[in-house]
Amino acid sequence: MALPKPNLIHGLFIFALFHAVMPVLNHFGLLSIPGVPLGAKVIPVAPLQASMSGIIVIALLHKFPFGASAPPLSATVKISILGFVFAFFWGALFNALWPEWALARLLMRVAPILGAGALLYVLNRTPARTGYWIVLAIILQPLIHLPTLVHALVTSGGDAAVNWNKGPAGYPNVRQWGMLVATGFVMVLGGLGAWMSPSRLVKLSGGICLTVLAGLLFFSGTRAGVIGVFLGVAGVWLLRPNGIGRTIWLASVALTAGLLLSLWFEPPSPNYGLFNSMTRWTEGVDGRDVTSGRLTLWIVGAQMVLDYPLFGHGLDQLILFNPPEFKQHHLHNTPLQLLFDFGLVGGIAVMLLLATVWRRAIVAGRDAHDPAKAAALGGLLTLVAMCPFEDILYHTDLLATTMLLTAVLLSRPLASPSAKR
Repeated sequence: MALPKPNLIHGLFIFALFHAVMPVLNHFGLLSIPGVPLGAKVIPVAPLQASMSGIIVIALLHKFPFGASAPPLSATVKISILGFVFAFFWGALFNALWPEWALARLLMRVAPILGAGALLYVLNRTPARTGYWIVLAIILQPLIHLPTLVHALVTSGGDAAVNWNKGPAGYPNVRQWGMLVATGFVMVLGGLGAWMSPSRLVKLSGGICLTVLAGLLFFSGTRAGVIGVFLGVAGVWLLRPNGIGRTIWLASVALTAGLLLSLWFEPPSPNYGLFNSMTRWTEGVDGRDVTSGRLTLWIVGAQMVLDYPLFGHGLDQLILFNPPEFKQHHLHNTPLQLLFDFGLVGGIAVMLLLATVWRRAIVAGRDAHDPAKAAALGGLLTLVAMCPFEDILYHTDLLATTMLLTAVLLSRPLASPSAKR
């Protein structure tokens, strides 16, 4: 007997809800493993992969043809895709030290990318309010997780067995958490700027969200996140000056209050806290440069690109070359990492493809009167702005967030309040 098709709207709501509570589920899932202390290892990405796979299944049950939800491909996009595919397989098969690892890591990125295409297909067949659910899920995720974080700080903040660097009780890494928080901050600001005549309750709620997110950002000590906030806000201001200008004062107050709020808790690790990060920035760490080793990584990475300049070393092979003192999987620079992995042919192809897609998404967000799309625009600009300082496309949660926001921006929801079933 054939299973009934899930309702698109209900399925999308469940997807958004699951995404919003995912770090909390990760945390309690880790606690359920006997003998494993909090933060002892990186949280598995299985829940995120399952979530993205779920939206793919829902779209497939509603006759989702892969590629049909995207606009017709231009010659530039087709050439970029062919260039990437050729460079990936050449690098993985002939240049990589561990070809199986390159293939496995590619498969990890398949679900977020195809999931974004499926989400775009679903959003195009549902009312505009469903886009708000995705935006709210991304914004509310760190806020819903906040009680879990506070509880962990109170009960385990001074426990030497807890590896806080692996992430605050449910996130895979403290820096990834900070970048997601930064993304949410600019999303709230962009959404408020596009809201026509917001009520006092909306302004108050937005101000509280901004203050808490700012506090979490400063508490995380994520310098790339702080840079991303300022660049993201500047980008939204340039693209939507009439809207964001009304909320700049609110952002200034929230950042100031958030900074003071972040000082309330003692950082559980030297990697947390704005002042710890600023000390690392001005004095360096362990004899490294003031970028905490990034400048050295970039120089070494740029030199290694020349070893296989056309097709690269293969996906995620850096850890096999890396000097032991760095212990890094990536170069903390997305464009440079793409050139290292895929060479000039594949790296430029990926960057050209992303530039084409993101340009369409940014134009859609610039011209939209929808607060959800304005918020998504702010989030995407923030993530793109952090690419020169972090591996935005190489961490599954950040990649998924980038793809989800892109899908929201490119979507064209039904004008009718009723959705196709």
